[in-house]
Amino acid sequence: MIGVARSRLGKSAELRLADMRRFDLCREFRLVLIAFNSIGHLHKRSDVENCFRCVKEHLAGDGLFVLSMFNPDLRLLTRRADDVREVSRYPDPESEHDVIVTETCSYDRATQILTSNWLYTIGGSNFDTQLLLRIFFPQELDALLHYAGFEIRHKFGSFDRTEFAADSSHQIILATAA
Repeated sequence: MIGVARSRLGKSAELRLADMRRFDLCREFRLVLIAFNSIGHLHKRSDVENCFRCVKEHLAGDGLFVLSMFNPDLRLLTRRADDVREVSRYPDPESEHDVIVTETCSYDRATQILTSNWLYTIGGSNFDTQLLLRIFFPQELDALLHYAGFEIRHKFGSFDRTEFAADSSHQIILATAA
């Protein structure tokens, strides 16, 4: 991903590969962004707290912290583990076939970890991958930010800036250091 980002951004951005739970870039930024459900890769509360501490240390006084995470849907989390759902279908740029992505998943209510198994089918070939993602419910994410010293300035329910509501697909939070 870093290579793709570098090829698209060129020298207009400085990119570094680091652990989001512990990093020190020796400077502050006016914008810190954790996008595309990336916070879900932090499975323990202590990891989230460490990440938020690092973000706060790197956020300029007038800086904005933007965090996006999908809004959990209990209908999806409570599906049967053998229920196969098509996630995506798109043309394979290297063949005449479609890429078909299907998913099975299981959710551990104690750890709030969603285990997603994705199967990619291209023509007659298959390959799979597994993703473990921590689920953050709206009030929980708000509380974690609050106790880490952030003030939520706005919360949107989608990337088109629709207000956050129960049926929103995403939690897009704009926060500042309190």
